[in-house]
Amino acid sequence: MSESVADPALAWDWGPAHSRLTRCCLYVAVAPILGMLLGGALLALTLLPTLFSNLELLALVVLFALVGGPFSLLYLWPVLTDRDQRAGLVGSWWLEGLRPLGLAVAAVGGLGALVLSVRVAAYGPLVVVGVAMGVGFPVTGLLATRGRVDPEELTLRFEWGKRRPVTGDITVEMCNWTGLRRYRLGPVAVCLASYAPGTSGGAPQLFVVPASVASAARDSFERALATPVDEPARDGNPAVAATLAAFGLGTLAVGAGLWLLADLPSGIGLWIVAVCGTFGVLFLVLAARER
Repeated sequence: MSESVADPALAWDWGPAHSRLTRCCLYVAVAPILGMLLGGALLALTLLPTLFSNLELLALVVLFALVGGPFSLLYLWPVLTDRDQRAGLVGSWWLEGLRPLGLAVAAVGGLGALVLSVRVAAYGPLVVVGVAMGVGFPVTGLLATRGRVDPEELTLRFEWGKRRPVTGDITVEMCNWTGLRRYRLGPVAVCLASYAPGTSGGAPQLFVVPASVASAARDSFERALATPVDEPARDGNPAVAATLAAFGLGTLAVGAGLWLLADLPSGIGLWIVAVCGTFGVLFLVLAARER
């Protein structure tokens, strides 16, 4: 590694153990799950007097809890405590940054959000779980990286956790960029990169780096963008273009014919027109690209 690569201004580690923002996003993502566990525990505590007054019912509940309930997860304890096995499942890098106080606050907040959502609508908890997990986990995944910029090789290396056993780390050849847009959002810079045709599909188009790294690497980014990129010539295929055009026009004709001639309910008719119109236009756009 060159001296410039070792420059700490061009490297970052935003794992949950090192970044409060990443840690908070992870807490938000797991808050509904922790809230449900907390609610179940509180409910179990309220039922304890009733269970102890009926030994048969208590024995049945204990049996279900041990065989198919939450306590059955204890069978996974040897796997979770083995460092090598745990790294393959979740990755200790994600777990290192979690704090007991943060988990407790997330559990209380998740339970409160679930209870309030029930008062608003019967499907409220589903919305809470969907929003928290659907937004929290992707944002955490974007933030929870570490990497470095090599100003000599003009590469950008991303690492996910201590290791990424399935797909490996990603090294981006910045010389393949044809454009880069950066948006400063507080302590992070959201980057949208466009690549020359033929670039490997594993290169990320959307990535996040600390704003300080984006500022320090500005010169490297500009030199990479100024590097000429050889775009391979691509000849059109008239036969494919004609086939796609026929499919597009035919799909539009079918949609228009069903709308005008068939006696369909308005909702079904609109759905058919929307589907046929979408695919018809898509086929025509592809046909235009093949000319």
